[in-house]
Amino acid sequence: MSSEPIVVIQHGPYKRFNIVNYGFERLEGIQSLLRNEGVNVILRRSNQFDQCSILYQGKTVFSCPITSLEFGSDGESDPIAQNAFQKVKSAI
Repeated sequence: MSSEPIVVIQHGPYKRFNIVNYGFERLEGIQSLLRNEGVNVILRRSNQFDQCSILYQGKTVFSCPITSLEFGSDGESDPIAQNAFQKVKSAI
């Protein structure tokens, strides 16, 4: 059994280049911040358009439009990813 906390990032499709599809590039920053702290991250698709929700123990601890996250970020320079990271840390 793992002692590392597990969070689920639910993410919906969003529009980019006039195409609606699922993309992971805007989730890279928050994933990086969490994994660097030893948190296991599970990505789960949802049908909620342009929505990103982070769940810990089945409860939503943060949500935002996925397009508000920086594309391809490491998370360090993205204030929304930093806010999400702090909310997850507080929940854990």
